[in-house]
Amino acid sequence: MVRQRTVDHDKVIELMDSGLTYAEIAEIVGAKNRYTVRTIIRKYKTEHGLRTPRLKPTPGTQADAVPLDVGKVKALTRAGWDLAKICDEFNDHYSPDEIREAMMDGWMR
Repeated sequence: MVRQRTVDHDKVIELMDSGLTYAEIAEIVGAKNRYTVRTIIRKYKTEHGLRTPRLKPTPGTQADAVPLDVGKVKALTRAGWDLAKICDEFNDHYSPDEIREAMMDGWMR
């Protein structure tokens, strides 16, 4: 017997594109929790090449790029800053998609 989906995956992706948080999407589509939504979105991004895997630096070496300060992104999001203003704060060193993912991940923690 094949298990039936209880959450409309296409609707989850559509709501993700509109910029809603995992919790908001979960409430709209009737998911049990936001982790279900997070799993659907991550699987979608991986399948469609929208997400690059994070590579751990080799022990004893330093990574070339400075990682995005997710804590700062979370703080600015909580302070009511929009995506464009946060991108400007980081001098456009990160794409809006990277910052949006950090904003959405911020709601998970």
